[in-house]
Amino acid sequence: MNVKSILLLLASAATATTSMALFRHVLHGSFGWKGSAIQLIKDSFALLAKPMFLLGLVVFASSTFLWLFVLATQKLSLAYPVQIGLVLVFTGLVSMLVFSETISPQGYVGYALLIIGVFLVTR
Repeated sequence: MNVKSILLLLASAATATTSMALFRHVLHGSFGWKGSAIQLIKDSFALLAKPMFLLGLVVFASSTFLWLFVLATQKLSLAYPVQIGLVLVFTGLVSMLVFSETISPQGYVGYALLIIGVFLVTR
């Protein structure tokens, strides 16, 4: 795996994580099933009026576009596990740093194993 491919994977994982963080920020505590399908549809369309949700959509689309570049240049058996591992690690970091979520000691071990796994797969 060359430097360009690694950078594309990092960018794709980072933008995927960023979009999920933006969606969580917008949706947390204000969106969900409230007992009526019509209310859920109304709430879903109301999201389109929220700039942070729209930004999340743009970032998500960018992530998908970057992922397509990765798929065009790398073996799926290599790219997919690396992408998933990076997204999981980045999500853990964002959840701690941005949303003040706590990670258990077992979680830290899991993240370390993910990082080791990503390193081994890319060798």
